[in-house]
Amino acid sequence: MNEAKDGSFEGRVGIEGAFEKQLRGEPGRSIRQMMSGRWVSVTVDDPVDGNDVVTTINVECQDIVQGALTRQLEHYKASAGTAILMDVKTGDIKAIANVSKTATGYREVLNNAIGDAAEPGSVIKAATMVALLEDGYVHPEDTVDLGKGIYTHNGVTLRESKSPIGKVTVQGIFERSLNGITELVYEHYRQQPEKFVNRWYAMGLNKKVGIELAGEADPYIKYPGDKTWSGTTLRWMSFGYELKITPLQVLAFYNALANDGRRMKPRIVKEIRNGSRVVERFEPEVVSSHICSRQTVAYMKQMMEGVVENGSAKNLKNAACKIAGKTGTAKVAAGSKGYNSEPKYRASFVGYFPADKPMYSCIVVVDNPSRSVGYYGNVVSGSVFKEIADKIYTMASLMGDNNEDEEEKDETLPISQNGLKSDFLEIYDELGINVTEDEAERADWVMTSRDKEGTEFVLKARSVDMTLVPNVKGMGLRDALYLLENSGLKVGVSGVGTVSQQSLTPGGKVRRGSYVHIELR
Repeated sequence: MNEAKDGSFEGRVGIEGAFEKQLRGEPGRSIRQMMSGRWVSVTVDDPVDGNDVVTTINVECQDIVQGALTRQLEHYKASAGTAILMDVKTGDIKAIANVSKTATGYREVLNNAIGDAAEPGSVIKAATMVALLEDGYVHPEDTVDLGKGIYTHNGVTLRESKSPIGKVTVQGIFERSLNGITELVYEHYRQQPEKFVNRWYAMGLNKKVGIELAGEADPYIKYPGDKTWSGTTLRWMSFGYELKITPLQVLAFYNALANDGRRMKPRIVKEIRNGSRVVERFEPEVVSSHICSRQTVAYMKQMMEGVVENGSAKNLKNAACKIAGKTGTAKVAAGSKGYNSEPKYRASFVGYFPADKPMYSCIVVVDNPSRSVGYYGNVVSGSVFKEIADKIYTMASLMGDNNEDEEEKDETLPISQNGLKSDFLEIYDELGINVTEDEAERADWVMTSRDKEGTEFVLKARSVDMTLVPNVKGMGLRDALYLLENSGLKVGVSGVGTVSQQSLTPGGKVRRGSYVHIELR
């Protein structure tokens, strides 16, 4: 890594490269002076520490995603792979893994998630179906006769992997990932291809997502009239060829469908901090309030659930929670030889979970899995997606993060509902409130709730293990700081009230000296 003329370091990538100026700080300056007959160093200017960058990455989620992806790459002897986990509502990236095969094993070499624009294959069929639905050309229950599953236009023949097909619904075409979707596109858009492409442009598929990291590749979506547009382009684009798009750009589109049509800008940095002071805060950003109509979103969710229930990803049905998504198996062109050389594939699965109340969206892409082991998206990438969904959903359930139907808080309860028992007893005594200790006589830490009759408050014991990251949600600042700092963590705080979020997931192993940020509301 070489030092540039401006004092920066060339070659830094990722967050270090994007936020180098904020992280770098200022070096100190000293001079040598003769004192008492000898030379000594005297500080003229003290060094200034750089700022801290608070990311959206969750350490436990990152471990899960990285491990699941790496194990699958090793099993399938693949050349590279990418997996991204995103919070549906905020666009926060909770984990991002880029793993490549090297002479010494699998490790991160390039940020393929944001820098590798390639032909996505069948995962783009969701955008194709949105266009067809939005323009009113199809309904999920419409029946189409695809005959033998062999389609020829402009001298080019396209075949289904299994034939004949016969009569099938539009929803069945999507669920089974049939290339017969190209017949629908050709029928309705061949005289007006710009109408089809404009739909894609309106959904933002032709634009970068604008993530804070350097190196995001431009998506390449052809437009009628371009030099490379031909008589076959419309059909090939509709099922994922003759275009280029990165895994993160694909995920941002699917995340919008999971988020009822609201497209969020992917966010990986939440704050720049200097000690406890917030220097700059990056809020979740809505790019588009609706990429398509609510009815189309509802149809797409129905179809994506059908992919797992009835279609090309039935192997994911037995997951810990219901999954919705789309498979993709793209044949990779080999330069000037095109698709006629030794075939290589890109296997993908992209979707969200739980399907009924989406919390996370996720994409898994595996490049060049060994054909002798398997190369289809539902197995190669879908299995990784399932492992991630199973573990993340289970972890969220244990931590209580996925309960959106919590009863409204009783306004007569103290603002903080978790903390030291002695504090609660003192407050309740002062207010004349009846209290029952539910097996909490010897507990120091408790949580509070009403009894079944709603006439008095109940104190329940809350176990605290200082070797694990404490769950401080619902606590006041004093109690939260006490537990976190005594667990060996460095704490950053924003907001007022009680703890609503913490950056380290409760229950994980404590890495002493690690930074945890808590938000109070």
